[in-house]
Parts: sequence; C-alpha cells; structure tokens
Amino acid sequence: MVPVNDAPRLIGFSNADSSILTSESAVKVVRDWLEIKGEVLGSPPNRQLLSEYTVGAYYDKTWGTIDWLIKNRAYYTYDKPSVELVGNFQLSGKLATIDVQVYEFTTLHYIAGGTYPEPSSGIYRFTLEFSNGKWKIAKTTRLD
Repeated sequence: MVPVNDAPRLIGFSNADSSILTSESAVKVVRDWLEIKGEVLGSPPNRQLLSEYTVGAYYDKTWGTIDWLIKNRAYYTYDKPSVELVGNFQLSGKLATIDVQVYEFTTLHYIAGGTYPEPSSGIYRFTLEFSNGKWKIAKTTRLD
C-alpha cells in the first residue's frame, strides 16, 4: 500500500531561533551586561568579556575606558544593578532599541588609594545588535 500523504518534513528550520528578541529578553541582555560590567572594568580588566557583550561604537567606547583605567591604575566595581523596562521596545531585523530605567552603584577605585562611590539612576535607550549569534549592546543614550 502506498501512503496518500507523507508527513511534511521541515528542512533547515529551528524552533529556537536565537535571533528572535522580545522585550523581556532585551531587558535580560542589558541586565547581563550590567552584571558582568564589573569584571570587564574591574581589576584586572577583561577585554575578552567585552567582546562577548558589546559591539560597534559601545565596544569602542568601553575599550577606551579600559585604556583609561589601565593608564590611571584604576578600576570600577558595581553593586546590585537593576533594570526595568519603561516603555519603548522596537525590533527591526538585527537591531533593537529598548528604553530602560537603570540603577547601579558604581565605585571608582585608584590602586594608589582613593575610592569614589557614585550611585546613579537614569533612563537609557540601549541599541542592541545581533552579532556572531548573540544580541549585544551596540549603543547607549541617556534620555533623562
């Protein structure tokens, strides 16, 4: 007996397309960066982690911050960052923008002595870019 209809076969299809981004997963991208930023800008700085979480202009800007920290024998620590969606989320192909409220307690430490704590809170627009199979921070703009 010959079957009338064969079951359809999907070729080259993945149910878990990692390029699909929701507002919740975009907030997680930002939160993950804020949580790892202390290792990137810490003592010693970690440029490899930088490339895993950032791309483009934001990568270049943060690379420059690392250079400044090394030159000035300093590093940053971050305590308990928090991120909350405040409205805007747009996705267009391999780029996304999301507006979030960010709170972080940043401390600049000079190895020779001196610490400068600075709590900060603000509304930021993060531009994310899908690069090398992962959503990364491409740009940030303070909105308030």
